[in-house]
Amino acid sequence: MFSPGLHMIESIGEITRLTRYKDKIGVFVSIVSTKIPFKGTGKEYIGDDITEIASAVKSSIQQCCVQLKSKIMKRMQAREQQQEREHILSRDISSASGLLYNALKDITLNPSRKSRYGADDLELLNKVADNLITKETFIEALTKHCEQ
Repeated sequence: MFSPGLHMIESIGEITRLTRYKDKIGVFVSIVSTKIPFKGTGKEYIGDDITEIASAVKSSIQQCCVQLKSKIMKRMQAREQQQEREHILSRDISSASGLLYNALKDITLNPSRKSRYGADDLELLNKVADNLITKETFIEALTKHCEQ
């Protein structure tokens, strides 16, 4: 009944080659007017011989694609920056946790250095000495804090 594939908007979509993009997008075009000359048996088909409508639809689709490209690029850059930041943080957290744990472990092994600290600090040092707090404990705590 209708002429599928011959619609003016479909031919414009093929001309702009929307299929070459990695991301799948859907373009919906709505033309509302009482003055549109329809071609064929149904009101869904607009002939491509009307250049004014075709050029307006083509320029609209191109403008939408430009706007969409900038939004997609910004989102991709933000995602890449976030991944880079997470990578750097995970590397630094592991290194900092190891250094902190080793420093506390050295303090627990040297009684003269242990006497310089207050009650709260001694409690922490005792937990390190008893292996209640390990390097992994520091990694977990720092990771949890950075995720907030």
